[in-house]
Amino acid sequence: MKQRWPPPFLWLLALYPPVALLAANIQQVDPVQALRATVVCLVAMLLLHLFIGLVAPAPGAAVLTATVWLIFFTYGHVYTALQASEIGGTLVGRHRYLIPVALLVLGGGTLLARRLRRPGGWGTALTLMAASALLLPALTIARFQTRLLARPRPSLPILTQAATSGRRPDVYLILLDGYTRQDVLGQSFGVDNQPFLDQLRSLGFIVPDCSVSNYSQTELTLATAFNFAYLEDLPVQLASEGNDRTSLFFLIRHSALRQTLEAAGYRTVAFESGYAWSEWQDADIYLRPKLAGLDLTRLFGRLNAFEALMLETTALPILSDTQVAMLGLTGDLETGPLTVHRERVAHILDQLPNVPAMSDEPKLVFAHIVAPHRPFIFRPEAGSPLLDTYLIPGFEMNASPGYIAGYRNQVMYLNGIVPDILAHILDESKAPPLIYLFGDHGPDDAVGAERMAILQALYLPGLTPTDNLAGLTPINAIRLLLDQGLGYALPPLPNQSYYSDYDLPYQLSPIEDGCRP
Repeated sequence: MKQRWPPPFLWLLALYPPVALLAANIQQVDPVQALRATVVCLVAMLLLHLFIGLVAPAPGAAVLTATVWLIFFTYGHVYTALQASEIGGTLVGRHRYLIPVALLVLGGGTLLARRLRRPGGWGTALTLMAASALLLPALTIARFQTRLLARPRPSLPILTQAATSGRRPDVYLILLDGYTRQDVLGQSFGVDNQPFLDQLRSLGFIVPDCSVSNYSQTELTLATAFNFAYLEDLPVQLASEGNDRTSLFFLIRHSALRQTLEAAGYRTVAFESGYAWSEWQDADIYLRPKLAGLDLTRLFGRLNAFEALMLETTALPILSDTQVAMLGLTGDLETGPLTVHRERVAHILDQLPNVPAMSDEPKLVFAHIVAPHRPFIFRPEAGSPLLDTYLIPGFEMNASPGYIAGYRNQVMYLNGIVPDILAHILDESKAPPLIYLFGDHGPDDAVGAERMAILQALYLPGLTPTDNLAGLTPINAIRLLLDQGLGYALPPLPNQSYYSDYDLPYQLSPIEDGCRP
């Protein structure tokens, strides 16, 4: 007896990988990114069952199909979990050990499939099990989306009148995610950042001493800076417990700053960042990497971040880790999310110099560059003068050497590119723009005061190096930009910093910074 159509539990099993992965990343990923992966999983399950049904009789074909599916979609999880595990001094998270185990499981599933002759009640039991497994991640997604849609849009403090109404320069907000301050770079990473800061100053930037972030997490920093107010002064209700960040999404994507400048006739230019909450997808000009390479992405479109991450959880790493080329067809399938991330960051750095020519109207430009933040995939070329320029001789890596090397490599990489980008923007702009280059928090693994130390640099005509900006925070940097750069009457607030853990973002602890100019 042949069973051409998959039984219900297989359809539910097909849905589980994309739904579970989306639930685990729902605060970072736009659910739309999971739609194509979900359709592909359903089609793949149908084709797999049809193929196995040609050689295995029903109902065993369904069991064998489920076995193959589970092996494929759990292999990457097991491989990642066991990579650093040892038994008797031997690393067990290796393909040479996991592949035989997977084959044994496949053999067991094949034997079970051959012994099944009658459907019995196991099909109903498997359907109930699959439905139960799918229910929890589905509810997680539904709760998040419900909260997001139910949140009333806050009435933000939009500025309506500027003292100098005729002045409308382009405004650039360039976020280097996780870029820390000069003293922390020297003490913790062995980087002398003075040459980079000198380059910025030679271009006309003001680099305040002892810059600190208002908050220790990107979403909190952007939500407050772009609305030029502290959390307690924004028209949103934030629970002290939990990790619900839905209230921050609107504050970042449709901030008072953005609405103020749009009302003044500005066009918005934004870039794909990989984080749904920082992507202004409804901007007038929204830029994302184009298709590249002669591979399957030409036919099916470029992998998005969610799809690339999902592939990393499957058995496909066997192919990339063993240097199997798959006839040169797979492209991003071999390299996964790191390639997608690399292309995204490189695309922003490549396109920023072209922004001045994109429109003759005044522009508000937001570029969220996820570097030097993890993943660490950028570094200067071997023999680059950047190594001699920035590395402090004799610096000893006394903790997490891989992390220190990865972070400082990305800092040096950015140092070699960013000044030229800024110089090109200044040269190509018809009128002097306003540019705010900043970090949102310190190094990824830092805590306390070190987590709050950030880079800040402002290109603000009329501001001079003699102005006392020591201890400047992002909230006041935006207020300064609006006040002195665009003529809105917006005096500074007290500079304050608050630290919180990622899992409890709203349990804030005041931080005193010991930096001295």
